[in-house]
Amino acid sequence: VQVGDGVEQGQLLISGIWEGERGGMTVSHASGNVIARTSRTFSARIPLLQTETVETGKVRYRKSLSIFGVTLPLTLRAEPEGLWQREQFCQSLSLLDTDLPVSVVEEKWTEFQQVEHKLSQEEAEEKAWEAVTLQQREQLGKDGRVLSQKPSISVEDGVLVLTVTAQCQENIGVLQEILFG
Repeated sequence: VQVGDGVEQGQLLISGIWEGERGGMTVSHASGNVIARTSRTFSARIPLLQTETVETGKVRYRKSLSIFGVTLPLTLRAEPEGLWQREQFCQSLSLLDTDLPVSVVEEKWTEFQQVEHKLSQEEAEEKAWEAVTLQQREQLGKDGRVLSQKPSISVEDGVLVLTVTAQCQENIGVLQEILFG
């Protein structure tokens, strides 16, 4: 492969098989980097109406006693219904540095609610660019980079769509084992 040549996916570019001086075939391990200029399209869709889960400020506590694995409630309050997060703390009881099969369990319940808020177009664009930049990092790898890009932004049915057509430079080589049978 020479600089400027076009290649296809799956095409063998670097090989450890070559013909020796006496006409015989020699096989050895071969590896390398194949740096290519590629065209890629990246896109992100950001709804302008966002839903967040936020704490309401309500907290409830429940306690119970666990004896030999049997739980006895110490608080008569039932588990709350709705959108709550439970944190559980367990404290084992001991006597003379020996753990007993008894523990006190305290539950902290924090209430949450779903809140909707509308993003401005600028806020949505910022989130979309963050998503596209992340895609570029993931897809191009550590050695790849964007040489140039052309963005297109539109709003369709309450969703901001960012589409970026990019010219990239990246390592397109894939290590593949060749088996002889």
